Amino acid sequence: MTLHYRLFFWLAVVALVSCDKPKEGCIDVVAKNLSVGSELACKNGCCQYPSLFLQFTHIYGGTAFNAADTHTDAAANAFRIDSLAFFLSDMYIVQNNGNRIGTAERMSLFDYNGNTITEDAPNNYALINSVAATNGTTVGTTRHRTNDVATLHLQVGIDAAANKALPTKYAATHPLTPLKTFPRMYNTASQDYNFMKIWVNVDTNADGAPDTQKIFTLKDDANRTAIDAAYAGTVVVGNDIVYGLNIDYQALTNGILFKTDDNATVLAKLKANIPTFIYKK
Repeated sequence: MTLHYRLFFWLAVVALVSCDKPKEGCIDVVAKNLSVGSELACKNGCCQYPSLFLQFTHIYGGTAFNAADTHTDAAANAFRIDSLAFFLSDMYIVQNNGNRIGTAERMSLFDYNGNTITEDAPNNYALINSVAATNGTTVGTTRHRTNDVATLHLQVGIDAAANKALPTKYAATHPLTPLKTFPRMYNTASQDYNFMKIWVNVDTNADGAPDTQKIFTLKDDANRTAIDAAYAGTVVVGNDIVYGLNIDYQALTNGILFKTDDNATVLAKLKANIPTFIYKK
């Protein structure tokens, strides 16, 4: 056999062997990039999973929220909402059968001595801010299958473990980082977070023009409040889940007399209004 034919023979053998080699790819049926023709799982973590994404619209009743607008309370007192900031956490979808669709991301928490509290804390926090007009947040990735769902569960506030964990361990881009200058939600003295903070201007001169700013702050575990927003629909395997939500400042401030209510009364009314101020568009 000449060299030429020998080379041709071995090239043919190699080609046949190559054709029989199983194809590698993502073979996880709940992934976005499921490779139907693949037989072997990829070794480089190639699978990409759907995201749970929340889209927000800031409104005051039936109109777009504007921090420059003046509103009137039940006692005909004028007020203006300069800013609102709050944390969301513990976000997941509840199916009709009661099962939860959560997110996969986890993080470690440390105490102030640097000791590990847990290495498996859910990492699904968001800081919503009216000044920046936060219009959306990616909660995390899911491993869901096609299912009907009934509600979207949220918590305004932070769980007790994260609230008291060492904040300097969070990345600079993490919602819980204490490095933010505005809105500043971390309290250095008490080593914990404000769950919700609202800046309101009230009319003290009874001339219809708000002139004095007041700041009200909800914190502590007793004020961590759940929202279960009705959101009937279907999630499809391999697809991102996108939910549109209204943040209604009128619903949040309903019944509050910022001019005359004392601090404790304002905070109690804010907490009572939280379950209904975020809802499906």
